[in-house]
Amino acid sequence: MGGEGEASGARYRAFISYSHRDAGLGRRLHRRLETYRLPRRLVGRTTPRGTVPARLAPVFRDREELTAAHDLTAEVRAALAQSQALIVVCSPHAAGSPWVAREVALFRELHGDRRPVLAALVAGEPAEAFPAPLREGAEPLAADFRRGRDGPRLALLKLVAGVAGVGLDELVQRDAQRQLRRVMAVTGAAFAAVLAMGLLTIFALDARAEALRQRAEAEALVEFMLTDLRDRLEGVGRLDVLTAVNR
Repeated sequence: MGGEGEASGARYRAFISYSHRDAGLGRRLHRRLETYRLPRRLVGRTTPRGTVPARLAPVFRDREELTAAHDLTAEVRAALAQSQALIVVCSPHAAGSPWVAREVALFRELHGDRRPVLAALVAGEPAEAFPAPLREGAEPLAADFRRGRDGPRLALLKLVAGVAGVGLDELVQRDAQRQLRRVMAVTGAAFAAVLAMGLLTIFALDARAEALRQRAEAEALVEFMLTDLRDRLEGVGRLDVLTAVNR
């Protein structure tokens, strides 16, 4: 058996809650989470979140454009019940959104502290960016996407670590090794391209030198035909031969 998330038959690895004024941020975060590939050595490991997957898909992102007066839809309620983690895109817009507050409150009501609530801070200070239910109870794990803080890469890794249930240090180390391998591969490809261009340049220079040599030989032959050969043929009265050669 896997961990708690798998045992409960959770359908989604995570649920992203955000204010629709932050819809662009929500879409980008959703895409980055679903396309992130976990390091191969971590895949298959059993954690409190279940078996570590190769990718975190599927991640649920609410696309409903409903006003704050509406209650949560049946689809959203079901998705919250079937999600292993809740990710809240935190900003002043999210703090003022009753919709986000309801999603946070319902997730905690359904799962208590058994499943993590992760805060993705994208704008403002925590006091003005965290929805009210997020400031109550256990302090959520915060991934700070703001400039000069965690930054986009480390903040994403914090969310991945929280959802997958793996250690952040280990994930950062594996990710750094993978990034290094990619840089080395790109550097190797660039070096190979430079080497190929160098060889092509050498071949081109050799071909140019050969063409110049052949041109010089041809020009010397023409000069011979117009001077020495003409004089010799004229001396023996055979200019007709030169005419034939010219043709």
